[in-house]
Amino acid sequence: MIDTSLAVAQAIESESRRWNLILTDEDNHVLESESGDIVSMTHSIETSENGIVIGDLITQNVNLVLRRRNYSGKFNLDPGTTFYMKYMLHGRPGSVPMGKFTIISATKEKTQIKINAKDFFSSLDLTGEYSSELPYPVPIEAVVEEICESLGIKFNFYEPLMILTDHTTDEYEKTYDAAGSQLFVFSDRMMYPEVGPLSEKTIGEALRACAAYMGVILAQDRNGNLTCLRPSKVPVEISPSRAADPDFSVERVKITKLECKVDDNTTLTAEVSSQQEKDRTIKFSCSIMTQAQLDLIFDYYKNFSYYPALIDYKLGDPRLDILDIIKYSSTYESGTYSMPILSMNYNFDGGLSCTLQSTANEKEKGGAANG
Repeated sequence: MIDTSLAVAQAIESESRRWNLILTDEDNHVLESESGDIVSMTHSIETSENGIVIGDLITQNVNLVLRRRNYSGKFNLDPGTTFYMKYMLHGRPGSVPMGKFTIISATKEKTQIKINAKDFFSSLDLTGEYSSELPYPVPIEAVVEEICESLGIKFNFYEPLMILTDHTTDEYEKTYDAAGSQLFVFSDRMMYPEVGPLSEKTIGEALRACAAYMGVILAQDRNGNLTCLRPSKVPVEISPSRAADPDFSVERVKITKLECKVDDNTTLTAEVSSQQEKDRTIKFSCSIMTQAQLDLIFDYYKNFSYYPALIDYKLGDPRLDILDIIKYSSTYESGTYSMPILSMNYNFDGGLSCTLQSTANEKEKGGAANG
């Protein structure tokens, strides 16, 4: 979950708020909902495997409707054009960035212009042949940097610094300096052992193999860079007054095994036993995986459990990130439940709502992260 100023956070969490959706193209031309330029927008963010699969890709899709009579022609709508999208709150300083998107198509109708745009994964050629000129063995981040350089994108190596919440063993909180700024550190993937050459054939397969070796999922961050994510350990609680009663499973699922295919003859596993909850095995592929590395990854995922749910978040919060942990409750069931966000669907028409979903998809038991 992205941090904002206190004023913005208070406005987002208020019962009455007024949003301004802002698009800025490569030439700094701007479209705003507050000016009547933008009629509506839908924005979906989801894991491509519809579950938690190490080495997976998180993809984003944006559909916009513009008011044609307001369109001056300055904002570039040509396919391949990129723009940044953000939210601002009326009368409040600060903004919430949502990312960088590439226009796939723009259709002019009688009174409207309909735009489809996607994150950079849609505009990158991940099917091209993978090759490397690195002097192996090298750190895994060097492999990722070489791939990103060939694709013309940047890789974000920083992660928030987290500390255990007092009197807990598995809940974490963000850290801040004396001025109130959130602290970030180099990711622990910088400490991984050096690796040899990848045997993957395509750029996409190689990128996923690197992510799998680090035990993460790939995504475009809010600044348009490549980043790596894992399910958060910092829960975000949704008030029942801001959401409809959730549809959810009363059966908790738990990750108790990782299974990594190295090649046709080698499959590595890491697991714990579980007797009370519904077990899940995450299956994925990585040609450079070692047992020691898989065990290290499993330390993060083992016994990770949740209740799959679909939550209609009437007062949507754009600060949420996919793989954030949501705490929620139900009118019909006692207690508090939690889930990782595996898909998010924002709807904007002046107000902002969002559906949040987590599944217990079968691919978590048998799916593989292929290129």
